[in-house]
Amino acid sequence: MVEGPRNQDVGKLKTALLEAIQEFFETRIERPLSAPTGPPVEGRVAMAALLLQVARADWNATAQEREAVVRGVERVLGVNREEARRVVDIAEHDWCEARFPELVTLVNQHSTAGHRKELLAWLWQVAYADAEIQVHEEYLVRKIAGLLGLGTADLIEAKLNAREAIGPPREGS
Repeated sequence: MVEGPRNQDVGKLKTALLEAIQEFFETRIERPLSAPTGPPVEGRVAMAALLLQVARADWNATAQEREAVVRGVERVLGVNREEARRVVDIAEHDWCEARFPELVTLVNQHSTAGHRKELLAWLWQVAYADAEIQVHEEYLVRKIAGLLGLGTADLIEAKLNAREAIGPPREGS
């Protein structure tokens, strides 16, 4: 079988991911990010990259959205703030060219249904971090939820919980 341009892109992405993971362990942390029940590092960085993609979906990632990404990584992965920031930095700098279907594939391979549901909740939190959801953000969260194998009930519950967590709408919103 001849490799087409798409297959070459996937191969390059996999190579880049493996190199980023190796660099992560060699230079960026003193101890591995290894919660006994959490996904391996490639799944963790893929989760952070998905959160970042939602933050950037409206072409204007705010400080509030970036902070929501870090908090989401902390909570979903059960890591401390410093480790969460490192994972987000790796996702931001080394995986910024990754397409979300490839990231979702990594998340599906390396996480439990519980992790995926929690990730969905944080995707909504990131989308709501600037107190409004743009059409592009909502589309992306819904698309990711479908690729994660999560149903409509999960999607709606996570969205309502995220909306409730940001509090009442601001005047003029």
